[in-house]
Amino acid sequence: MHLRPKVPQAKNSYIPEFILTFTPPCTHHSYSTIPFIYSFHLKQKIMHKIFSLLLIAATLAACNNDTKVSEGKTEPTSVAMPMPVTYSSSFEMGDPKYAAMIVQGSWKDWVDNNLDNMKSWIADTIVAFHSDNTAVKGADSLIALWKRQRAKYSSASDTIRGVMSVRSIDKHDNWVLVWATGHDTRLDGTVETSEIQETWRINKDGKADALYQYDRQKRKQ
Repeated sequence: MHLRPKVPQAKNSYIPEFILTFTPPCTHHSYSTIPFIYSFHLKQKIMHKIFSLLLIAATLAACNNDTKVSEGKTEPTSVAMPMPVTYSSSFEMGDPKYAAMIVQGSWKDWVDNNLDNMKSWIADTIVAFHSDNTAVKGADSLIALWKRQRAKYSSASDTIRGVMSVRSIDKHDNWVLVWATGHDTRLDGTVETSEIQETWRINKDGKADALYQYDRQKRKQ
């Protein structure tokens, strides 16, 4: 910062700098009252302008701050459901690592035929409701069933359409939702294509303990 040098003045005779600018030179020690009256009105005008500018700046800053707050956070809107919801209608986005776990275990390992890895991400108490109306309880039973089903296919090529991890705010449960298209080739070369939706519940240990699966055979184009 550059400081402006002070103007040397006699002791006890302070004269504002802008008065010196507008005061005509004189050769005696008496001063006219006109410069002082002029400087008083000039100072009032300057202070009024400064106050107005400060007020405008404060108003703009407040508006800008309100805009940032409104853009950064969206307040949840409470909406009355037209019918009773038996489980929950209050959800928020969950931990994405659970979504990655399900895509790896339920889909990538199925394609690669690495179903022995299921022990690492499903709970011993898992209950699975499949799209063919079969229900399986327990990790060992589910792994055995999936291995038998996978052995019927020579290859698999699945496409993940969408996946999200959500958390029920009032129930404190974590869920993973998957939308996918399954392309499975049987040993005789027949290709089965179906649209699949899976809903996985994740327990407090970070393992899947429930599966709800739905599918639809893809229509011929």
